[in-house]
Amino acid sequence: MISHREKHRILKHLAEAAYALVVSECSDQEKRNVYQYIKRAMYRVKGLDEEGDVCNCEEFITDATINTGEAIEAISDGHSILEPKYAYQVCKALGVEFSRHLLEHFYSDWSDYKGVHMDPGMEGEVGVSSLALSKYVAEKLGVADKARKYFGRGSQARAYAEQVRLALHE
Repeated sequence: MISHREKHRILKHLAEAAYALVVSECSDQEKRNVYQYIKRAMYRVKGLDEEGDVCNCEEFITDATINTGEAIEAISDGHSILEPKYAYQVCKALGVEFSRHLLEHFYSDWSDYKGVHMDPGMEGEVGVSSLALSKYVAEKLGVADKARKYFGRGSQARAYAEQVRLALHE
């Protein structure tokens, strides 16, 4: 458990990083790196372990279920943002536990034609990147290193999904 003093130290660093991010003229990649640092630090403050807050949270449990084929199709895309409940179902169908580390707030990036473009009223919604989910599942099943490395989101997601499919059918 993190001491009260340590939490304050971490929060001070988070505030400094957030301020630097807002006022800086750094690249989008540098901003994403700072955001990931802030996200990891917040998990430390909350007392979560390095593996993440793996959960079987009631807020994600629904009566709906999907089969393995549907789950593999969901992680094969690489471009979609999945609702948390659906991402939870995908994990369940593929035999891995869902992690809250997969949750992100999504905002439009109109500076990049291939970036995220949210519908009006959807800005800031919480979801799960299908590429992040495919990588997470492949890592949990121990097959992520077998997937070929690609620059494209869709190609990389399909590579992870194929390794997941092979691992589940062995």
